[in-house]
Amino acid sequence: MIKKFLDLGQQPLANKYLTKKDLVKKKVEYYYNLEIGFNTTSKLVSILNTVPSKKMFDKEYPYRASMSQTMLNSFKDLSMDIIKTFNPNLIMEIGSNDGSFVKNFAKKKVICVEPCSNVAKVTQKMGYKTFPNFWNMKLAKKIKSKVKNINLIYSANTLSHIQDLNSVFNSIVHVLSDDGVLIIEDPSLLECFKKVSYDQFYNEHIYIFSLLSIKYLLKRYNLEVFNIEKLSTHGGSLRYYIKRVSNNKFRINKKVKKQLNREMKFGLNRFSTYIKFNKNVETNVVF
Repeated sequence: MIKKFLDLGQQPLANKYLTKKDLVKKKVEYYYNLEIGFNTTSKLVSILNTVPSKKMFDKEYPYRASMSQTMLNSFKDLSMDIIKTFNPNLIMEIGSNDGSFVKNFAKKKVICVEPCSNVAKVTQKMGYKTFPNFWNMKLAKKIKSKVKNINLIYSANTLSHIQDLNSVFNSIVHVLSDDGVLIIEDPSLLECFKKVSYDQFYNEHIYIFSLLSIKYLLKRYNLEVFNIEKLSTHGGSLRYYIKRVSNNKFRINKKVKKQLNREMKFGLNRFSTYIKFNKNVETNVVF
């Protein structure tokens, strides 16, 4: 059951700006009602009124990861660690943006997936194999027909933007090698609640993940988190290292249980915690 716990009213789209021509033509700003809910079964937090992906991620998408030195440093550090720890034969990034992550790897070792055509052109010009498409099973089958042995998939602040998570993970399982690793990172729900960061909720962030919800979600795909890292990016994020349950190559790190215990202790499994968050937001916002 999904229970609403926060209503932030009518909001315009993030990363969409009216131009002078739009104002002259008296173009009307697009608004949607920003409501957030908690699934009492899966522990997944999501916005309740989604905006079509093609309306958000198009040929005029303005965000560039390279504009943030913090993100560039984070990608570089992670890339060095990936090479040292996993030494992958072939890497695929879902949501490659302007190549800020993949530029740390040899072109022959990388596949980019980026639905915003204007941004996809950046990695194409850099010489990386780039698919300017939304991530789904159709694309996964296309990629698998062309390449084999993708043993590392990375996605930062992207999977939480896709409404159909069932399609997301089925497609990942389809292309990931048996001994492969999936690494995803997104804002941490626990940090969001601790800091009353209600600005993390907006049209692109369809979901705000916790380890609790990720753990529940991965079960149906025979995947599991074997390591986790706390990051300072985006006000506090989590980086999840995921493998197939049948993959005995990696042991489950103690940090996974510690994070789970922190979330349980805080009460992310209880709806009363979400009602409390609502009250904390109300004391911080003047409507």
